[in-house]
Amino acid sequence: NVKATFGASDDLQIYHDGFNNYVDGVSGAVFVRGSRVDLRGANNELILVGNQNGALTSYYDNSPKLATTATGIDVTGTVTADAANIDGTLTIASTYPRINLTDTNSNPDWSIINANGILNFYDSTNAVNPLTINSTGIDVTGSVLADGLTVDKQGTGGASGSININ
Repeated sequence: NVKATFGASDDLQIYHDGFNNYVDGVSGAVFVRGSRVDLRGANNELILVGNQNGALTSYYDNSPKLATTATGIDVTGTVTADAANIDGTLTIASTYPRINLTDTNSNPDWSIINANGILNFYDSTNAVNPLTINSTGIDVTGSVLADGLTVDKQGTGGASGSININ
């Protein structure tokens, strides 16, 4: 195998070891410059594309998956993480945004769903919706355990109702 070396002390080396190809910067940094730099696989599929003053995009099977933006990152697909720490506002935008809370034991798993402006707390293990919050108030299916209860009728209109305490 032949090794091409450059620099006063052979600081840059390009070689093949019989199995793999190498570009080694033995000392200092190795710079690849261009207004756009592509890293491609042997089949010419994109792996990584860097644009001067623009996005750095990572590809999986020639499809963009992670890109930097002027305000952060853009992910195409699903994010799997061991933990997340968000400093600021988390926005989930969808027709029916949903947060799934799944544990690894036999306790109920929950979902928080915003469906047409109605916030539902859904027990997905037992397929029940015990708590709903909407523009008129709170709807509880099942029992409520509370340290106290204050009922305050405000406004006019002759509304009536009853409270049953068992």
